[in-house]
Amino acid sequence: MPTLVEALVGQVVVQLALGGNHSACTTEEGTLYTWGNDDGGQLGHGVGFDKNVPTLVEALVGQVVVQLALGESHSACTTAEGTLYTWGRGGGGQLGHGDHSDKKVPTLVEALVGQVVVQLALGSSHSACITEEGTLYTWGWGLMGQTGHGDGAKNGYVPTPVG
Repeated sequence: MPTLVEALVGQVVVQLALGGNHSACTTEEGTLYTWGNDDGGQLGHGVGFDKNVPTLVEALVGQVVVQLALGESHSACTTAEGTLYTWGRGGGGQLGHGDHSDKKVPTLVEALVGQVVVQLALGSSHSACITEEGTLYTWGWGLMGQTGHGDGAKNGYVPTPVG
C-alpha cells in the first residue's frame, strides 16, 4: 500500500530518481533530497551514513537543481545554470573528475565548466550528458563499449565527446 513520505510533507516534488540502493528527488524550488544506502557517498551528505528518510543535500543549498540521475552507487545533478555535479563511488571514473576516487559531497565536474548541460544519464559505472550544442559526452567504465568511443577503453576519467 502506498505510504505518504512524511519527511516531504509540504514540499512539491517535481522529479524522482532511483539508483541501485538509493533514491533522490527535487522540489519545485530546486532543492535536492536523497535517502537510502550511502556506502560510497552517493547520498551527498559527506558522512557516509545511510538515511532512512529524504534528507536535504546541504552542499547544494543555494543552487537550483533542475535535473538528477542516479547510477548504481553514484549520483549527478545539473543546476539551472547548466553546471554538472557528481558524487559517490568513482572507481570506474564515472564521476568525471579525472581520477577514480569517491566523492562524498556533490563536486563540480571541472571538465564541463563553460558548457551548459541539458540532459544527463547514469549507468552502473558510466555516465553521459548532452550539452545545449547537442554534443554527447561520456565517461567512466567503457570496457564493453558502453561509453561509445569505439576504443575498448577500460576507463575514461573525464567527460569526452563521442564521435
